[in-house]
Amino acid sequence: MLVVMLLVVLLHLTVIRRMRIFGIGPDLSILLVVYIGLWRGAIAGTAGGFLMGILQGASCPVHFGSHALAKSIVGFGAGKIGPHVVRESLATQAAIIIGAQVAHDLILLPIVLGDAGFLPLVLVTRTIPGAVYSALLGCLIFRFVLRPLGLNLRSHGTAIL
Repeated sequence: MLVVMLLVVLLHLTVIRRMRIFGIGPDLSILLVVYIGLWRGAIAGTAGGFLMGILQGASCPVHFGSHALAKSIVGFGAGKIGPHVVRESLATQAAIIIGAQVAHDLILLPIVLGDAGFLPLVLVTRTIPGAVYSALLGCLIFRFVLRPLGLNLRSHGTAIL
């Protein structure tokens, strides 16, 4: 799993920067943490979120640990909600990814922005468009990459959407 996390960090530093539309890009680290939580549960989601956050936080030592906190909470939440929804549903996955991105930024942005930014404005202009972009990309990755590779998210819950 650590290799996949390092690959995600590398992709963020290279490919994802080129995929930005009007400065908005997808967040592969959130996708990875959500899928770990949905696939393996709350404990694995929390651990995966923590490790992913530590890797990301290494590039920003001023706020070191804040990414780990936010992603741990997101991974835990995805792991807890997973058994109660139809995880194979792309609409459900999209809703969970959008919710995870918003929750992540609600935890992280007050720490990172401090007094330098207006949180509601950042949420509307950056977080929500980025979350929708991440959800669309995540559903495509799941449908055309993860599912054919054998990632089984089958569950007996009810769909969110």
